[in-house]
Amino acid sequence: MPSILRTLPLRKNGVSVQLETVTPSMAKKWLELGTGHNVRRLNRARVVRYATAISNGAWDTNGESIKFDAAGALIDGQHRLAGCVEAGKPFTTVVMRGVSSMVNIDSGMPRSLQQLVSHEIGGDALPNVSMAVRIYANWEAGGRTPATLMIGPGSRAGDRSHYLSVLAQHEGLVLLTRNISKRAALSHIPIFPWALAFTAYAGKRALPHAADEYFVAVVLGEGNDSDEKNPLMALRRHLLHIPKASRISTIGRFETVFLMVRAWNLWNQGARRSSIRGTVGGPMGRGRRRSYKDGEQIYTESPKLPEFYTGAGQTEDLE
Repeated sequence: MPSILRTLPLRKNGVSVQLETVTPSMAKKWLELGTGHNVRRLNRARVVRYATAISNGAWDTNGESIKFDAAGALIDGQHRLAGCVEAGKPFTTVVMRGVSSMVNIDSGMPRSLQQLVSHEIGGDALPNVSMAVRIYANWEAGGRTPATLMIGPGSRAGDRSHYLSVLAQHEGLVLLTRNISKRAALSHIPIFPWALAFTAYAGKRALPHAADEYFVAVVLGEGNDSDEKNPLMALRRHLLHIPKASRISTIGRFETVFLMVRAWNLWNQGARRSSIRGTVGGPMGRGRRRSYKDGEQIYTESPKLPEFYTGAGQTEDLE
């Protein structure tokens, strides 16, 4: 990729900037230049995510730079460089030398997924659309998400380019989320519209004929509400009494979706339940994430939602 930046550093006020291809050996030497200057501990999960992106050729040259101060000390970029060393492959990045201080590094405002979704499609209900896309993408990956899908500011941010790809592929999810957001506002049930939109959309792909009845029963309370052992009525009663703290916590949100999927499965299998209970499970425990390696791929594992019943076999213990 010919570039004046790659061959000739731009210099002004003692600061130079250049686009460089950083090899693992260069990265290792540069990391030594940061000894005693890094204010953050090395985050292992972040390193494996970056290493996977570099290994897979998925690293995005987005203008963020590796930075050295006037004395030549590394002051920004330790996780990217450590990822390069672990991947054993080079990556291309902007490098700045002569930066006066690290004090104002990372002080800019990051772009949220919601803002990117707004840029892509505009319209209303953007917070709910963004979250519905995020949860659908993670569910589609079975909770065992390749680490390259988790790159972004903050360990829970996810790879926003992947989420935007899911957004483009599932226009029906967007339309359904917006419709549910409008209708849910008219009900008294304290539920996240994105949670119901995800359940209804994924459920409709599993059993098309059942999704509308599920929505009407859970959100609008229409149907056989006198049937104490109807799983959908049990779910509705549960949702009506969710503590406010659980509605806003990450774990509370995951558990709400978990119970909604569980109610779908029980109801479609003809099970009888007067209450809907359960906890988001997975090998990492309650609401936690972990990164691990399987062969050459690094994965981030998050709370796993159950599969939707499709009319074949059995997904729930009916006893």
